Amino acid sequence: MAAHFAELARGEDKEYFITQGDSEVNNSLPTSSHLEADYRLVTHVLHAAQNGYTSTTVRGNDTDILIILIAFIPKLLEINKNHTLYYDSGNRKSRTLYNINHIAVNIGLEQCRGLLFLHAFSGCDYTSSFYHIGKGKWFDIIMKNKEYDDVFRSLSDCPTGVSEEQFAKVIEFTLAAYHTKGAPIQDLVTMRRLLLLSPGTDLFRSLPPSDSALYCKTLRSSYVSGHLWGQADRFQATLPALTEWGRKYNDADRLTPIWTTNIDVNLDVYPKLWKICNCGDKNGCLQKNCGCAQIKCLPTCKCRGECRKDVPVAVSDNELSEDSDEMSEDSD
Repeated sequence: MAAHFAELARGEDKEYFITQGDSEVNNSLPTSSHLEADYRLVTHVLHAAQNGYTSTTVRGNDTDILIILIAFIPKLLEINKNHTLYYDSGNRKSRTLYNINHIAVNIGLEQCRGLLFLHAFSGCDYTSSFYHIGKGKWFDIIMKNKEYDDVFRSLSDCPTGVSEEQFAKVIEFTLAAYHTKGAPIQDLVTMRRLLLLSPGTDLFRSLPPSDSALYCKTLRSSYVSGHLWGQADRFQATLPALTEWGRKYNDADRLTPIWTTNIDVNLDVYPKLWKICNCGDKNGCLQKNCGCAQIKCLPTCKCRGECRKDVPVAVSDNELSEDSDEMSEDSD
């Protein structure tokens, strides 16, 4: 297909740059090692600016492309301060032409680079997202708290690893997203325990990740933002081994994410967590097949640990405290 378009482009009054694999079909640009068009486009835009063009329009329908273009606006303006970049997105009535320069200036040119890590961390084509927390909430937090800028920019520019100081800021950023108004911000373990015992929590995936899970996610996000996207302005990118950034090879020799490195399966606690009572009757279970028929009810059950059945159910304050400690220890 690329060769066919190259033939069609001959004799036209426009200049075409057609890519195929790691090379350009018409040999007009240097050989590129980027495998994805999403970030290979940046080199095309910068090449146009270097050759005196004052305007470029990128056509696409992917949020990844939009974020990457915004992140490289400072580099584009360094090359050609008069260059204007547009992003043409959508179809038919929803089609919109975005002025990337205008967006970048309103966000702040210094903050643009850090958007790479923010986007990868909050969920993109390469990384998982946080359950029920949208992009807008993450973006609002970083816009109101400029202290995350330095960390996010450094993790978006070929990092060699994630330091303790950087990870502490990522934890603080994550807690801010799960923070309930009026409640003090806790550490991840305490936050997980409080939300687990909260009447509003009915799904385990609503809880914030454990320290170990969050660290693995930070590694994966840093690889995407700092190495895949962070080198989008270079035709030849040098990528580190994926196994050093939150991924491993499984038994089938396939690359898979490392979700956490701290797993302690306690057979006494996990049945209580996964077999939750759904009867909701505080005066006695009406369902013979209730999931907690053989175990004591917990505050996470619909009956809030107050249902009275023939099996031992009454949970004292001491027992609740012990259960909470168990859940804290095994929260990972």
